[in-house]
Amino acid sequence: MAASISYDRNASCVRYGILGPAQSVPSDFEVWTVVSYSSTGVNEAFMEWGSMLQRFYNSQTKANAESDFTCNYLGYWTDNGGFYYYNTEKNTSYEETILDIKKYADAYELPYRYFQIDSWFYPKEGAGGILEWSPDPNIFPNGLGSPKTPMAKQNGGKYDFIIEKSMALPIDQDIWLDVLSEARQWGLFFYEQASFESFKGQIWSTFSVISDHFFGVIFAAALSDPFSVTPSSVGFHNPSALSYVYKRHEPWTIDAFSDSRPLLMSGCSTKTFCIYYTAPLFSLSNVKIVLLGEMDKWVPFSRDRISSIETNDHDLHVTLEGAGGENVVFGAILNPDGLQNYSKYECVIPASGKVILVLPFGECISF
Repeated sequence: MAASISYDRNASCVRYGILGPAQSVPSDFEVWTVVSYSSTGVNEAFMEWGSMLQRFYNSQTKANAESDFTCNYLGYWTDNGGFYYYNTEKNTSYEETILDIKKYADAYELPYRYFQIDSWFYPKEGAGGILEWSPDPNIFPNGLGSPKTPMAKQNGGKYDFIIEKSMALPIDQDIWLDVLSEARQWGLFFYEQASFESFKGQIWSTFSVISDHFFGVIFAAALSDPFSVTPSSVGFHNPSALSYVYKRHEPWTIDAFSDSRPLLMSGCSTKTFCIYYTAPLFSLSNVKIVLLGEMDKWVPFSRDRISSIETNDHDLHVTLEGAGGENVVFGAILNPDGLQNYSKYECVIPASGKVILVLPFGECISF
């Protein structure tokens, strides 16, 4: 989100623009603001605002709005701002309170067609994390994270979670499919995700697979606190394989990386973001090697550059591709668990477009 709106009481004006914390604005960056005003009331202002957007996007259909149950029928909401948000009638339970609201609505012929049930309905633990996304039997006796949630694999469940201190974060797509499918049996037809309060920041990951060897990239920014990740938690699908992780431009930070040896990320702010790379360990008869790839590239392991990686008892063959005459600088760590030796190797791509880098010797074999 880049746009901001604020009301200045002293100047009696509304201000629109780019968010104040933005440090810079890219060239040709644009922010468009649609302002709709009506002297006849808020309904007319909203209708004109919607009409302007339809004209701007050349879309005259209202099919989505007309088919949305919550847009077409009156409902009763218990979210933040509502009287019964984490509040019940005096000396009654939540279940009794909701039933009383229904009775009141029926008595006065208020045509509520649905109820919005907010985050107070499910069991929580510790810092307010979800134990299970299902009705709390203490709230609805007749009837997603906490580090103790039974849904997490760490606690005997079937779903992947990141578990940190007092909170847990689901990272498994199946949990949403299963939970929402089950919720349909309650009569659920609308789900509102308000926020994830347990984690503040951004973490992104991607990977390349070359000759069945797994190379990962982890990006982190705007972390409010130090945060730990494991291969499983960032979506790397071979957590059992022995890998190493190192920070961009800091190969001396290399360390083992597995589900039992997580990476602790810190100092990853909006101004100084963090990039980490992961690579497998190649164990030869006389040396152990962790490839660092092209350290001057944002993606040090690209399948456009590295077409294959093969090993035997004594050496490691990395096939590099590129334009004839191109100089490729390749990094590696020898014996990462002992006296580390950070090495750089250089090969010039021949006219054939392919060369084999042989490690640990550094020999370049042209095709």
